[in-house]
Amino acid sequence: MLKYEHIKPGQRIRAHDFEPCPGRPDRFVEGHVSRHYENQDGTKFLVMVCDNDSGSIHLPTQDFEGNRVGKEILVPMETWLDWDGRIEIK
Repeated sequence: MLKYEHIKPGQRIRAHDFEPCPGRPDRFVEGHVSRHYENQDGTKFLVMVCDNDSGSIHLPTQDFEGNRVGKEILVPMETWLDWDGRIEIK
């Protein structure tokens, strides 16, 4: 079983974009899991409908200003760069 495969549709989660650390604001999305999804190469995701975006993330090519609200977000059930608490059940 993958690290976050136990999370079920209907549960509310917070999924962090980066591991929280001192001196850097937390970046995350929150919402309810609508379903599980597996892509063609077998990677498993939680599909979440975002209702809260922690704020802006400024990248050279994009400017995210809470624009993930109302959208479906694919949240990997496990990643190679995982940490405890990457996904929290709220």
